[in-house]
Amino acid sequence: MTSVHHETPERTVSPSATPTVLIAIRHRAMSEFTRELLDRHLGSSTVIELGGGELLKDALERLRPDLLVIDAGNFPECCEQALARYPSERVIVIGPEPHDSYRSAALAAGAASWVPRDRIGDDLVAEAHALLSVVSHHVRAVAPPLP
Repeated sequence: MTSVHHETPERTVSPSATPTVLIAIRHRAMSEFTRELLDRHLGSSTVIELGGGELLKDALERLRPDLLVIDAGNFPECCEQALARYPSERVIVIGPEPHDSYRSAALAAGAASWVPRDRIGDDLVAEAHALLSVVSHHVRAVAPPLP
């Protein structure tokens, strides 16, 4: 099945399914903390180390994740080509500090959500749940009826 608005095939996210979350954060400790947090609260995630736009593009095409969590330092410069075929409503950007200019820049560049680094422990899981519930609802809405 293909999405109405995007060329990348959608994955169905059901309440019983464990979502695939692609974490593209350069800082190893922050990446590991993010993975552990999401594993604990979402059930499963897949982590890659971001080595450039091609690596992200390849990982997005191969894994077709339900959600992408990416560091603001990598967004959007390295990944414009990769994200051109990935639904922006499934992107959370992790920003350097809680300042409106960073948030506005990430949202203007196409991210669905933005969480400052010092709020990851408090806000990331809620943002992930919110975006995954929207994705799940959207996928059910455009899915053809079962035979």
